[in-house]
Amino acid sequence: MRLKIPRFWPLWLLAAIVFAVGGIFWYANPVQVYALGASDVEIEFLVTDAKTGKGIPDAAIKVKMDDTWEVENKLGRSVLCANTVGLVNSPIGQGPILASCACFPERPEPDFTLLTDKNGKARFFKSHNMWEDIVRLRSTKRVFFMRWGSLSVSAKGYQVLSNLWLPEVGYSDKGYDDQNHRHQLRVNLSLVPE
Repeated sequence: MRLKIPRFWPLWLLAAIVFAVGGIFWYANPVQVYALGASDVEIEFLVTDAKTGKGIPDAAIKVKMDDTWEVENKLGRSVLCANTVGLVNSPIGQGPILASCACFPERPEPDFTLLTDKNGKARFFKSHNMWEDIVRLRSTKRVFFMRWGSLSVSAKGYQVLSNLWLPEVGYSDKGYDDQNHRHQLRVNLSLVPE
């Protein structure tokens, strides 16, 4: 019995080698897909003592909204546009919420202050926070754009933290709350005793 070798075996071998090398390259350097979106987020600020790690009650977190831009209105005058801040009743209690955009001629950016509870926590709800998904073969990473604000944190007996830009502070993603239809993020802030 004679073994019959296919006529085009060198081409099949070359195709197999190219496919194997391509597969190894694709696995080592997977294609990334970027997707943009927006969703509601609940941000929990946790203010702790830098030495003990315990939560600091009644710490004041001043949030300054920098989500503004200059536009020309129909009359040609420069106006300041910002997301408006109001109050909302939500499952976590009454608190500030960013609503739709509005323009305020010669008005500074809105800001507000949150106070921490007995555990050193304060919550903030922001609607339509932008995010980007980085989709890879084996994982997906969601990055939230936090350029919309800055913080100043103070508490009695502690040094003040001023002008903390949110992207520099960082956050941890606590996942998506299906029941309330929002992402949950935590921002950790440590204060040094005076």
